[in-house]
Parts: sequence; C-alpha cells; structure tokens
Amino acid sequence: MKSRFLQKTVTCLSLLVLLAGLIVASGCTQNAPAPSPGIPTPSPPATTPVTTAPTTLPPPPPPPTTPAATFGVKISSLTCTWTVKTGDYNVKSDCVRIISSGTAEGPVGARLELPILAWSTDKATCGNWTLRSGALIAVGSTCRREAGQPESTTWKVDTGSDNCPLKSYFATSITHTPKIYNDDEVNAQAQDTQTAGCK
Repeated sequence: MKSRFLQKTVTCLSLLVLLAGLIVASGCTQNAPAPSPGIPTPSPPATTPVTTAPTTLPPPPPPPTTPAATFGVKISSLTCTWTVKTGDYNVKSDCVRIISSGTAEGPVGARLELPILAWSTDKATCGNWTLRSGALIAVGSTCRREAGQPESTTWKVDTGSDNCPLKSYFATSITHTPKIYNDDEVNAQAQDTQTAGCK
C-alpha cells in the first residue's frame, strides 16, 4: 500500500517536471525564433535624416502710394478797358472796367485766392467751387473746393462798369496774381500773374 502511494507521487512529480520543461521551452521558442541555418538575417534599412530648409517668405509688397495732389491756377484772360459814361446833367465820365478770368484745379480743401483788381466791390464767381469772402474785404475773394465738387473749376473777377476814377490818377496798367493753397496753409502751391494795359 505504501509503495503504491510512493509510486503515484513519483509519477505525478515526473509529470509536473515534464510539463514545466515544456512551458519553458515553448516560451523561449516564441520570444526568440531561431534563424534558419545558412540564411543571413536581414538588417533593417538605414534611415537618412530629413533636413528641411528654412522657409523664406517673400518680402511684403510695398504699401500703395497715394498720388501727389495736383494744384494749378491759370489766368485765361485779363482786360482793362476805358469807357465813357454819361451821368446826370449829361456829365460824361471816364470809367474803367477790369475783368480777369481763368481756371484752377486742386484736391478737396484747395483754396483759391483772387486778389482785388481795383476796388473792394469786385464781383467774383467760382464756377464749380464755393465762393467765400476774403479775410479782409480789401484782400479779395476766396474759392474753395468742398467735398463732392469737381477737381477743376473756372473763375472770374469783374470790377463792373460803374467805377469812374479820375483817369489822370489811375494806373495805365493792372496786374493780377491769383494763388492756390492747400487748405489753410500760408505758402501757395501754384500761382499765375498777368499784366494788362488799360485802353
């Protein structure tokens, strides 16, 4: 009875040892497969490091340039004419009439100064621009381009026909110099001058 128990114990231990050996053998086989004899193991391909060149952005385009504003003034005609006016009691007087006219151009805010021709009662018109009186009545008249008005205009200054100075004391010629300014600046952007003899 005792020998039979020992025999069974030895058999069970032998089976356990055999089972443990199989488990260890199968683990080694799965973790490291043996290479076939005579066939070299391929090595992994060599990787070339990729170098990226720094990205160079093109320079930004220059900001758009605003074209310079154009200023201009021109006298188209300047006349000084003597006439004879018959007044009360058939009294005849020598009367002079001076007319200056021309064109001007400038941006919004441009200021055209039209000096007086002979008297502060000169009548001025500004065409497409707005007529304003000068700082002093003796200075003349001002034409200003307001928003929405055209870039160019015509202008005219006229003494009218009721000016009858003593002819012997009146100058024999007249000079007119209109000027155009940028807004309220004191230096003119452009000017024109003409002289006309009084006939």
